[in-house]
Amino acid sequence: MEEWRDPLLGDNELREIGTLIFQKRTARGWTQEDLAGFIGSDYRVVSRHENGHSMNLESLMRYANVFNCPVAALLPAKFRQGLSTKLLEMLVEVAGLPEEKQNKIAAMIKTAIELAA
Repeated sequence: MEEWRDPLLGDNELREIGTLIFQKRTARGWTQEDLAGFIGSDYRVVSRHENGHSMNLESLMRYANVFNCPVAALLPAKFRQGLSTKLLEMLVEVAGLPEEKQNKIAAMIKTAIELAA
């Protein structure tokens, strides 16, 4: 599976995502093995993610599902500030689409913004 490496997500942002996953896991009293079982993975994968290594979008969505939270709750604060949770969720969905479809959506959004201005 392809690693999720967005240009907006540098090492600091990936570490922040990892910290959020760690905090949610430990707040529940789960071990890395526990969490790995819930997401259908291995504890070493959870460890890599908690330590800020890249992950695929599917993994991020699995964490959100297990923690019963929106994907936006696992994104760095700079992405959550000033944006609604619903908008962030939609952006995460768009990020999972093929590039051609992402480009079409981006063009539609640009047109909508121009019309609204």
